[in-house]
Amino acid sequence: MYIDLLFFTDFLMDCIVLFGARCILGIPVRGRRLACGALVGALGGCVITFFECVEPFLLVLQGVLLSAVMVYVTFRPARILWFVKGICAVYVMGFLTGGVLGWLQQCMPPIPFYCFLALAGGASLCGVRILRSLQERSQRTLRVRLQHDGPVIETEAIVDSGNLLTMPESRETVSVISASVMKRALSECQSGQLQQIFEMLAEDSRRSAVLQKWSAQEELLASGWRVIFYKSIGCESGALPVLFVRRIILETEKGEILRTDVPVAVSRQDVCAGKRVQMIVSPKILE
Repeated sequence: MYIDLLFFTDFLMDCIVLFGARCILGIPVRGRRLACGALVGALGGCVITFFECVEPFLLVLQGVLLSAVMVYVTFRPARILWFVKGICAVYVMGFLTGGVLGWLQQCMPPIPFYCFLALAGGASLCGVRILRSLQERSQRTLRVRLQHDGPVIETEAIVDSGNLLTMPESRETVSVISASVMKRALSECQSGQLQQIFEMLAEDSRRSAVLQKWSAQEELLASGWRVIFYKSIGCESGALPVLFVRRIILETEKGEILRTDVPVAVSRQDVCAGKRVQMIVSPKILE
């Protein structure tokens, strides 16, 4: 096979695999970074093929290292656990795509290679979507009522054990809610303050810059606003405004649970885009 054809084929396959891994992980990644990760994978694949290594151990090692570089370039994981999750997602998607390719090769008549590749990629991504849908359905949800300085509002929350946000001083578990929902529970003044915080964080979300600006925001501090920092896949440094909500009622199978002065972080984007679930709570809040 010509090296340019090998490179282009590897690039397309890596795009499919990384896009599927992004769907599995459920994180936003720009197309530019996804293309860069696929480009690294295609270049690495050509180099490995050129040297023609036949030792099984070295072949596996090269594959793992190449996958690790692709994950780092595409997702920029901030922690080892997320890095491992990214590599696992890439391998799951790779096995899924390879299995679909093998099945199509046996069952379909001869067709142009790139049509064959497009069919395999489409079928694999459909499989990923189905897996994501089943995963979301299996997650526990509950109804939540919030009251702060505005009217009582209702929303649906998902109980997520992966939510590790805590207040740095008290180590209290921090829930996360969409700004579109939270604003309905706030007074007009507090809604304006929330928008002010979002604009400040949009300018520079680095910890040092935020702390320097935050120390001068006496009005926000007096109103009960705080800020919490986090790291996640695709975001090396992020910050969210936090407000201690006066009353939260969680409707569970065993009855209602009342919590007062609960730290709730507000996300500018919807927690689950296009879905009724607009809040994330930790299992600890139910204990």
